[in-house]
Amino acid sequence: MADRLISLACARRHEALVVRLEALLREVRPLAARRPAGRVGAALRVATEGLLHEMQMFIERRRRGALPVGAGTLGALAVQLGQARAGLEAFELAHASWSGEHRAFAWHTRGGRVPVGRLKPAVADEASDKLDGRRHAEMLRHFDARLQRAYDEGFEDAQSGKPHTGSLAWKRRA
Repeated sequence: MADRLISLACARRHEALVVRLEALLREVRPLAARRPAGRVGAALRVATEGLLHEMQMFIERRRRGALPVGAGTLGALAVQLGQARAGLEAFELAHASWSGEHRAFAWHTRGGRVPVGRLKPAVADEASDKLDGRRHAEMLRHFDARLQRAYDEGFEDAQSGKPHTGSLAWKRRA
């Protein structure tokens, strides 16, 4: 376990790199599907090489090679970025696991377990759930009060013999 501990800064760099790499992949995949043999533009190649260079710190030392060069065609670039994404996933699997305490995947850092930020569960915490419950109950109280007010107005109008024109009455559209 001690060899799997990383710094919090390393975990944050990894998360930021994964987000940037996935954004680039979302851009490249449709292009590669339409024109796999299409040439990669200079700006795209520079962006890719920058990401691949940053990714080197997350690859095992024995697998590191020379500085990566971006592929020349869109199809090859999509494959290269997919392999880079797989390498980042391997790093994450080696340095994070499920945490029952956090109810999420968490990094094994020197300072303790820290939830993987981009994988935070969609379920809100208990404090937020209580706040939502109070808001819902308040909305129901207002709704019930409005219905009761409309009923009382309608009852009074019926007692006096005039038609009800209250706020909840259905009105004909001209």
